[in-house]
Amino acid sequence: MEFDVCYQLDNEQQFWDELDDIVSAQCQTHGFIDDALRSYITFVTSYKGEYLHTEYDIARCSFKLLESALFSTHKDYIRRQIVFSLLEEHSPDTLHLIVALLLFDGRDNEATFEMMNEEGVFPRLIELIQEGKDDDVGLHRMLLELLYEMSRIQRLRVQDLSLALHGIRVHL
Repeated sequence: MEFDVCYQLDNEQQFWDELDDIVSAQCQTHGFIDDALRSYITFVTSYKGEYLHTEYDIARCSFKLLESALFSTHKDYIRRQIVFSLLEEHSPDTLHLIVALLLFDGRDNEATFEMMNEEGVFPRLIELIQEGKDDDVGLHRMLLELLYEMSRIQRLRVQDLSLALHGIRVHL
């Protein structure tokens, strides 16, 4: 199964049709799932400037994956891959999509926030919020929402709380 495809889109409807095709891939191995996720993220971020102009559009892309058979069949593995991507990614467009996926999935399933807490995502969220407050406003707002939701659902560790308080003092 090959997922590295070059797309030539003429209109927004083709974008949504191609996205549907990507998330409806039948994947039985972790390698194929990884390929499908990479294709999904690359495709969405490649066309973000052209077809995704609002937060609603980002949410719609997120729910395309979250409501897919691919996700429902392999949700634990996909969640973990998305969490790991948050820890490693630096591109604002890719981070925006990853944060949206985690936020919307976590609101429906607290296991997402539990996994994020177990993997030590809190310091990374603080770092991203502090670094990018002047860059992408939509990403910054979504990072704050994700931090809030994660903190509301999961008990923070003392070291995470200390990091957050230090960050607040630095900004004062």
